[in-house]
Amino acid sequence: MLSWIILATAILCNILGNFFIKRFSIYVKVESVQDYIEPSFIAGMLFFGLGLLLYTRALREIPISLAYPIMVGMSMTALSLLAIFSLGERFGFRDTIGAVFVLTGVALLSRIA
Repeated sequence: MLSWIILATAILCNILGNFFIKRFSIYVKVESVQDYIEPSFIAGMLFFGLGLLLYTRALREIPISLAYPIMVGMSMTALSLLAIFSLGERFGFRDTIGAVFVLTGVALLSRIA
């Protein structure tokens, strides 16, 4: 049970890491390496790092053939919703169909395991 909580936390860190890196890429014009010393980029990197540590820990008890698809599927879904509602990104019909296929695959994998 603890491994699933750790995996869920790793997924949240992945989502937040991607979100902060996206915000950085929108609002900061990078002209030199020093431009990366910015709160959004640093927060994104910290979330990615923490997520990787947690994911590694979760893999002790959860098969990677199950953990990885769940992480990717849940991250993609939550990040897409976050991007639509907070960053104004578009999500069209084809995107929706693709997301349904990914989530269906995750559901099938979780029932098999």
